[in-house]
This record gives sequence, structure tokens and C-alpha cells, in this order.
Amino acid sequence: MKVYLFLYPIREYVETSLEGRYLKERGRDPRRLNKIIDYRYRRGGFQVTWLFFSAHTGSKTPDLTRTSELIEVAPSDLVIGYGVSFAEHCEFRLYPRLKFVFDQLPTPIDELVLGGFHQQDCVDKVARYAHWRRKIQAWVDEDTTDFFFATTSINGPIPLNRRGPDIYSELIKHGEEWVQAVREVRKDKPWLDQVLGPK
Repeated sequence: MKVYLFLYPIREYVETSLEGRYLKERGRDPRRLNKIIDYRYRRGGFQVTWLFFSAHTGSKTPDLTRTSELIEVAPSDLVIGYGVSFAEHCEFRLYPRLKFVFDQLPTPIDELVLGGFHQQDCVDKVARYAHWRRKIQAWVDEDTTDFFFATTSINGPIPLNRRGPDIYSELIKHGEEWVQAVREVRKDKPWLDQVLGPK
């Protein structure tokens, strides 16, 4: 089975990502994120799954009261709980046992694509666990992480049908040494696009 998993579609994270981006003022719609997910994943035969903080720590019941108004959860989507409440995550920096999360996903997973918040923290941890511990082919769609808001702000609407972000065009503006530095950081993360440059 193919699964697309989006981490934490909550208003706190969406609103923070929108701060200072002025997307609407530039004629760019932050709801395009929903169109990208629908086009690439629902229509592509993936089980779209949303991971929410739990209503109470230790519970699988997701706290849907925090859902961002900009996120569209379809009736066919799967919604699961994190096992940690948002309040306790913030106060005590609690993270779930990833086994708790993966035990709620459909099985067997042939391909796992990740999006959501935050790419360099939780998304990376889930990808690492999937790849190394569960031996699942995992890939992070950076267009659907928190970088969606920055990329849209700088470059305009993200295409619906591309695979792999266009970060090279931004990095090369700062010089080849930036590109090499990012390549070095990414080389041990097979869930990220390794081709930074003309294809």
C-alpha cells in the first residue's frame, strides 16, 4: 500500500509558517497545498493520512479542535493520533514513540511519502525511523512540508505535478559552495532528493 502521511495540520503551525510571508497580498493562495496533496497523492492512489496531536497524552484520539482552517481533510482520508497532547508537547518537549504512530498506519506499506511540520525535526525523525527501523521506502515531499510556505512566497505557486523540490535554483544564487554544503547535509538522508542541480 502507498501512504502519504502529513504531520500536524494544526492552526498553530500553519499560522506560524504564514507569518511574514504575505502570500495573499502577493496573490498566492496557501490553500494550494491541498491541491498539491490531492493531485499527487489522493489521485495517485495513496492513502492520505493526517497525524494530529492527541486529545490526551497516551490516547490515539486526535485533537481535531486544532485543525487549521486552511487544511482540507477528505472523507476518504485516515486521521490518527500522535499519542501526546499539544500542550504537553510544548511544555515538556514530549515526542511519541514512533512505533505508536506506525501501528496505526495501514499495512503493509510499500511506499511512504511524508509532508507536514517541521521538515528538519519531526518529519525527518519519522522518515529516519521508517527507512532505518521499518525498512520502508520513505520519501519526503518537501513541497508539502513547512517549506511550502517559503517556496511559494519566493517563487510563486508550486507546480502540481513535479517530484522533488526546486531548491537548487535558490541555492545556486548564493554560490556553488552553498549547493555543496546542502548536498553534504543531505547525503545521509536517502528520503530527501539528492539531485541538486540540472537533471
